[in-house]
Amino acid sequence: MPDPLPPAPDAPGAGEPGEPAGAYLPPDPPRTYGPWWQQAGAWIVIGVVVIASAVALVLGWGRGAKPVADAAGSPAAVATVTVTAGAEATEAAAATAGATATAAAELTWDDRELPAVSADCPAAPLVEAELEEGVPRGATEMYGIALGCDGVPGHPVPDGAVEVDVVSDYICPYCQRLEMAQGYNFGVAMREGRIQLVLHPLGYLDGYSTTNYSSRAANAAVTIASLAPEQFWEFNSLLWRNQPAEGGPGLSDEELAQLAAQAGVPQDVIDILPTQPYADWVAEGTAQVSAASDFGGTPWVLMRRAGDEMFYQWYWPNDDFDQSVANVAAGLPPQSE
Repeated sequence: MPDPLPPAPDAPGAGEPGEPAGAYLPPDPPRTYGPWWQQAGAWIVIGVVVIASAVALVLGWGRGAKPVADAAGSPAAVATVTVTAGAEATEAAAATAGATATAAAELTWDDRELPAVSADCPAAPLVEAELEEGVPRGATEMYGIALGCDGVPGHPVPDGAVEVDVVSDYICPYCQRLEMAQGYNFGVAMREGRIQLVLHPLGYLDGYSTTNYSSRAANAAVTIASLAPEQFWEFNSLLWRNQPAEGGPGLSDEELAQLAAQAGVPQDVIDILPTQPYADWVAEGTAQVSAASDFGGTPWVLMRRAGDEMFYQWYWPNDDFDQSVANVAAGLPPQSE
């Protein structure tokens, strides 16, 4: 029998089946159908195609899931990534707007002890440099905290060390994943004098807690970097290992103080953490990074050869860290083969 005519163009939902609402096509001439066995055969073919497509989707035929950066090239927008050492990325749940994906395979912390500081590293200064008011120890022009081979802010590194800048937020789950996947590698390369590690604690995700936890944690870290520099590396690690969930209050000032005490920070420094003596510096750094044209979110990892002005972005879920450092030291992009 012929198909029914579509509704008039001004009728709600006008259009052939499968067309968007409001679409209108003139009616086709009446169509007739063949014998029943031809119709049955057509439906069988359609069924086979549908089933085959479903099986292909389940088995992951075609392209496998790969980490995909956002338009700005930032690894922060990776929605399908697992970064276990030496393992291939596996598909993770897609991230909703403003939320993060839950990875299919969980990372674990690498608790291996870092090697001793290399003999190639310069000796630490006998007397720490005096601080400029409002500017933390080891501060760079780009609002980072530069670490020496021993992980102490403001201490020296060998000439020729590749600069590795890690821009992060202490409540960012992907930043924690970066720390879990690459923190040990960062530490080893730092101790060996191959890199100068520059950390950029941001208050970028204050809206993801009810107490501006990002800024509070960043301020605590920067204050300890300045006033208890020997304990900064341990305190930074404890912040990542005790990361609170997004959407809640974050760690309280009392809980931050407990972590500082666990890291060995002197009590007189712990007592001033709530006063946030470097709040302006943290806010300025957050604003500067947020305004960068290439910034697409945290974490953001940059590399550059000693003496160079240009940075390369390092795509941490995909690229081998040690090989990338060697490439940049040789004047090549991190992703070079």
